[in-house]
Amino acid sequence: MSKPTEKSKISDAKAKKYYIQNKEMVVELKKYRTTKKISSKLLKMMTGLIKKISFSSHFNRYKTHEIEDMRSEAMISFINALLKFNFKKKKPFNYFSSVVINSYKYTLKKKYNDDNFKMEMLESCFNDENKVFINEIKKDMEKKNDEKHKKSNKLYFDRKN
Repeated sequence: MSKPTEKSKISDAKAKKYYIQNKEMVVELKKYRTTKKISSKLLKMMTGLIKKISFSSHFNRYKTHEIEDMRSEAMISFINALLKFNFKKKKPFNYFSSVVINSYKYTLKKKYNDDNFKMEMLESCFNDENKVFINEIKKDMEKKNDEKHKKSNKLYFDRKN
């Protein structure tokens, strides 16, 4: 056996620094294409990528259950994207990172739309039940605004004269 050179030590240190190597991921993806089964190594890469992205600063303000929902949606998107990956055009890490990030954004957008729909429903129910009171409040607000407007106009014109 030959002794490791200085360059190989540096490249090994760099390889340990990154949690997913493109070359290793390509090998695992090719195995998946032939067997149609996700290996344990590919599964570790998938979960590692999904977890690392969920810890980024873009998603740290969300609650734990929201992050878990985002992760599960990302795993489904990741599995769907396994067959769509083109080996000739893209690097796997970049491609699957964008798949996971887009999945997170889609999940958050869906949650936002659901929350807005709930709020609109609550507001419409509240408005329907309390129409009389709301109309009275609007009239009172209009009267106050009119009075303020008259006072300010009166003060303005009094100063001119």
